[in-house]
Amino acid sequence: MAKRKERILIVLDTNVFVIGFRNKYPQSAISRIWRLWLRRDLQLAISPEIAQEYEEILDRLGVDPGLLNEFIRELPTRETVTWIYLGRRIKIERDPDDEIILSTADSAQAKYLVTLDKDLLELPWAERRRFKFEIVTPAQFLERIT
Repeated sequence: MAKRKERILIVLDTNVFVIGFRNKYPQSAISRIWRLWLRRDLQLAISPEIAQEYEEILDRLGVDPGLLNEFIRELPTRETVTWIYLGRRIKIERDPDDEIILSTADSAQAKYLVTLDKDLLELPWAERRRFKFEIVTPAQFLERIT
């Protein structure tokens, strides 16, 4: 367990967060990242907008309402969560729905945005270079930190 200031600050895109929450494949890269977070080796940056998206998707997928409500209620108070209020909003042409996740990573000064979203992973270098964080897949993230 790393001290808070020693933890790597990351943002998990909704697709990665939901897969980790449901934990169907314990040996997958996403499950390994989830365990690192639960063991307090990672610090997760979350904005209210992302928390709402997490909750909506998990609810739509049929996660037990009691479990979901408890988890979402406790999320802002977890030691391994940094609650972020968005500053500047990043604008991108490719998929405006991704602007919240990018803005959260930017406002948090995260080191990584971990995603499976092809639109984010294939952002042109001209757009990516303005970010101070890397956009990586779960497997790429694990490669970089191990």
